[in-house]
Amino acid sequence: MAQQPFPAAVPPPALSPAQRYRTLGTTCLVLGILEVLVCVQRLLAQIFRGPLTEAQRNLIPGVPERNTQAIMDAAREMTDKIALWESLRTIPFLVVTGFLLWIALRLREGDARALFAARRWVLGAFAAIAVGVVIQVVWTMPAMAEYQRKIMGSVLPMAGGDAASSVDVKEIAESVGALTVVLSVVGGTLVLSAWPIVLLVWSGRLIRETLPPRSR
Repeated sequence: MAQQPFPAAVPPPALSPAQRYRTLGTTCLVLGILEVLVCVQRLLAQIFRGPLTEAQRNLIPGVPERNTQAIMDAAREMTDKIALWESLRTIPFLVVTGFLLWIALRLREGDARALFAARRWVLGAFAAIAVGVVIQVVWTMPAMAEYQRKIMGSVLPMAGGDAASSVDVKEIAESVGALTVVLSVVGGTLVLSAWPIVLLVWSGRLIRETLPPRSR
């Protein structure tokens, strides 16, 4: 018996432009909702910073009461200094996230013009990120660095033993704390920049592949 040839593989049907717009819109919608929740949590954290600071007392085990009070005072002072600036840093993100949700709803309805709005939205997103970085560098990071120094002064007091060795340990701890603050700002900026870049590339590809040249 002659061997029967295997049937040729049938490629899956290509998604229509409306379906591809809907996929992008759904992704924007999910990320936008998550960003709104993060912004609300950040604002609530500033409003209820006093009770939250007091609740952290139980999270510092093995520290004498005198040092614990110094740590709590330093934390309260730091949160009071950055509360206004953290709230102001959150407002631009809320604004651009509102526009992102509006674009997401248009994309889910198959509106191709929303692709161009998405590319313009990227500029606003980077502007919000830039404002946030400036606020962190000018106001938030110095307050956090000062807080780190006070923490190290309470946890690693210069008492007993070789004085020079104690100073070295304290300076190393302070340097590590300052580096942690810088890395947190850099890492947060990179994470926030990821989606605008993805959206810029994704929307540009959809414009090239689904719209005629004259409408681009």
